[in-house]
Amino acid sequence: MRARHLVIVLLIFATLLASCSNTRPRYDEVRAEGIEALREVESLIPGVTTARPRPEFKPFGCGPDPLSGAGSDSAFYTGYWEVEVSNELDVPGFIAELPDKLGDGWTTEDLGIAVPFAQVHLVKESPRLSLTVEERERNGKKGIDLLVMSRCGVVTPTPVGLSRSDAPFTHSPRTNSPTTPASPAPISAAGLRFPFTSNE
Repeated sequence: MRARHLVIVLLIFATLLASCSNTRPRYDEVRAEGIEALREVESLIPGVTTARPRPEFKPFGCGPDPLSGAGSDSAFYTGYWEVEVSNELDVPGFIAELPDKLGDGWTTEDLGIAVPFAQVHLVKESPRLSLTVEERERNGKKGIDLLVMSRCGVVTPTPVGLSRSDAPFTHSPRTNSPTTPASPAPISAAGLRFPFTSNE
């Protein structure tokens, strides 16, 4: 599954590299935008839900890249939530209807990857980010995976949750150690993936 997520990350990164802007938000801002998108989608899932944020990916460096306007001090946030849902929920139906539920400002995009389960890849225009929503089953229980990727943000002075010694961020996707606890994530009223180098 990690390899599939890596392929999705690289595809989205490549398709949006040419977008550019002079505005450069901070990393903590783009991280907050990503978490808010996860909460927005999770809050739309009918019935009782339980979200389990996975350990955060170490921030991926964006540049330097003259096309994106991102410098070597920029990184994008990735967030991955596993959401356990009610066994009565029609998960493929919910995923199919999700773009309409989210409304204006969101569009769907075909990544060209055939999968044997329900999936939708969404792009939010402002603030720019992408979100992949997938049907998932774990231990006989229905679930939905949410994977969000933000636009680039300036790391000032180091990414949230990292010490100064951890400041150099990776330029190839990898997760923190399995023993590293997940960073705290907000809990929605309901109970509780992809880089963008375009900055708005």
